[in-house]
Amino acid sequence: MLRDCWGIDPDSGRPSGQTIIFEHTFPVWAMWYGKGGYKKEGLPFLREVLMENYSRHIFRSGRGPQKWRIRGRGGEGISYRNWSEGDFSQFKGQEVLFDEKGQKELGHHEFWGGSLVYLE
Repeated sequence: MLRDCWGIDPDSGRPSGQTIIFEHTFPVWAMWYGKGGYKKEGLPFLREVLMENYSRHIFRSGRGPQKWRIRGRGGEGISYRNWSEGDFSQFKGQEVLFDEKGQKELGHHEFWGGSLVYLE
């Protein structure tokens, strides 16, 4: 079972979240993200980007592809980048969403996590 939980801190207004994979009722893997956030207009695109990897069963630190871009009518678009290092057992990284037309960042998150099962 996979559980994805997120929320917004009422004091700072900053979002954070976690994704946990369970084997029966025992958590075996976790990923946390935070230290940033996304502008409202970037959220539909972020969901689309994340679903790209989820639907294809691609693991990239539990987030989206390394690069993703949607072009607008003027040739500009929205870009997504995922820089990560490590593997399923231990990883960290950062993702950024960027509006090319307005030349502005639409948001970012740092993420980290890995296996909760001891492996020798």
